[in-house]
Amino acid sequence: MLSGLLEPTDGRAEVFGINMFTDMAEIRKQLGVCPQHDVLFEFLTPVDHLRLFAAFKGTPADEIEKLVSQMLEDIDLVEVKDQLSKSLSGG
Repeated sequence: MLSGLLEPTDGRAEVFGINMFTDMAEIRKQLGVCPQHDVLFEFLTPVDHLRLFAAFKGTPADEIEKLVSQMLEDIDLVEVKDQLSKSLSGG
């Protein structure tokens, strides 16, 4: 619930002093999520994944494409950016 993946029904919780019931958008700016399973969807491309996770993190829509382009360069995936993740090496 503290990551925002599940909606709380009762109680009180804060993250860094921020109330999760009233300011979840602010909390999401400061937290990451590390699921215990593979978070790559086999029928999405690296570009699709980066756009999706940028949206999850609350990145303003007008900044997403620039951020995605920079991230693809940073992680050296520019050449395979449009390939389905199931076809990538995983390494």
